[in-house]
Amino acid sequence: MASSPQPPDHTHAVQPDEESRRWVRGLLEGSRQRDQTIAALHALLLRVAHHEVYRRRAMLGNASGPELDDLAQQAADDALMTITSKIGRASCRERV
Repeated sequence: MASSPQPPDHTHAVQPDEESRRWVRGLLEGSRQRDQTIAALHALLLRVAHHEVYRRRAMLGNASGPELDDLAQQAADDALMTITSKIGRASCRERV
């Protein structure tokens, strides 16, 4: 009789690399580099969002350059808010 598949073992989670740890440290409340890190992350997210919006522009109908730029800006803003809120919640849990 065949055994049923076992769920993945997540007890040995992969640790983040040094670059990821630097991003997280820089985004923590109270970090001296927080404003700079937020600006750098937003710029990175905006570049990625612009790339994706322009790559998918055929799916967006008659959207023009300014509308696509606005969509990319909104996507980058939303992503930044999500990331910073998750890091804030995670750091609060670590302190408990």
